[in-house]
Amino acid sequence: MVRFLVAVVTLICLTLKSSEEAPITKATDCESHCGDVRVPFPFGIGPGCSVDDE
Repeated sequence: MVRFLVAVVTLICLTLKSSEEAPITKATDCESHCGDVRVPFPFGIGPGCSVDDE
């Protein structure tokens, strides 16, 4: 029973750690939102910000 509880707590901690928001744009000068809409890479807003601009 203790092993099960340790496993559950470990999984919860890993889930909380991995849910931190990572950068979603290709470069620091690329916009990540258009109004309230999140625009993640590989789409991008602006020149050099999408996957096709590589």
